[in-house]
Amino acid sequence: MSKSKKNLGNNYLKIVVSIVIFLISIVVILNNSNKPEAPIIEASNQDSKIDYRVKIFKNDFIKTEYMEKDKTYITDLVDDIEVNYNYKLTNSKKFDSNYKYNITYRIAVKHNSTGKELWTEEEKLIDNKDIIPNKNTIEIQDSAIVNYDALNDKVKQFKLDYNIPIDATLEINLNVIDNNTNKIIAYTGLATNLNTEIIDINKNEQSNIQAEIKTESKPKTPIIVIIAIIVSIISILYTAYEIYNTIRYNLSRKSYYEKAINKILKNYGDIVAELVNPVDLSKLNVIDVKNFDQMLDVEEELRIPIMFYETEKNVSGEFVIVTNEIAYRYVLKNH
Repeated sequence: MSKSKKNLGNNYLKIVVSIVIFLISIVVILNNSNKPEAPIIEASNQDSKIDYRVKIFKNDFIKTEYMEKDKTYITDLVDDIEVNYNYKLTNSKKFDSNYKYNITYRIAVKHNSTGKELWTEEEKLIDNKDIIPNKNTIEIQDSAIVNYDALNDKVKQFKLDYNIPIDATLEINLNVIDNNTNKIIAYTGLATNLNTEIIDINKNEQSNIQAEIKTESKPKTPIIVIIAIIVSIISILYTAYEIYNTIRYNLSRKSYYEKAINKILKNYGDIVAELVNPVDLSKLNVIDVKNFDQMLDVEEELRIPIMFYETEKNVSGEFVIVTNEIAYRYVLKNH
């Protein structure tokens, strides 16, 4: 391999290595840059026990005043729903704030076919009560009664007034609220339907801790980001430098043909005539010579100028001396 080709290969290798270093630096920066601090969830256990019973109107069929949980209930017989919460939230580290809780009901009425929300109503059944965490534990025991029959009548009246096909749900939730942010950090509860013939009562599927419990921040060390930025700047500058050198080398590099033709035209331009069109050799006896020196010998002997036509730009050309019916020809091209 020639020295020039070896140097060119080394330049390409340097460019690739520099780009790889730059990309690695960018990854390091993205992974370690200061991001908006999201609250850190440290809660390790949420123990939510919900007990409830359903008070029913007197009727000729069901003789008990209450029906226990996990039954299917006839809507027209349901009077109240009584809910008891025994809630415990255990955090892996000490809570760093004071909290409060309340118990609410929420009605959500949606269009039957589009699913779009038409009307909501949320009220407190139990007003805000303060909670003092016991180090890393929050415990709540409380109960509430919701007048299901009244809420169901309200939804029925909404449907009657506007004559719209609807789906309606009722949620009865215990909400744990951070006093500092006034945001709900956890909730648990029950969910059921309104404006139906029968209902089931289920534990609210969204009774999970929300991402608002903060304990301690985990700061990133900025020094690695600074180093990565410096390395990325150096690598991109070095890449640009090597690309510039490679382009300059490629532009300045000449082929064997270019070097040879430039030398011939420079040294023998007075006896070489450059042609726009090629010489018609079809009716001549063509004698090919091995090199340009032999063409010089023929020119010196015959005293006839050498004609040159470039058959392919910067690739090949023909030198021709024509006398009588003979043409002496030398073809110069890249090796």
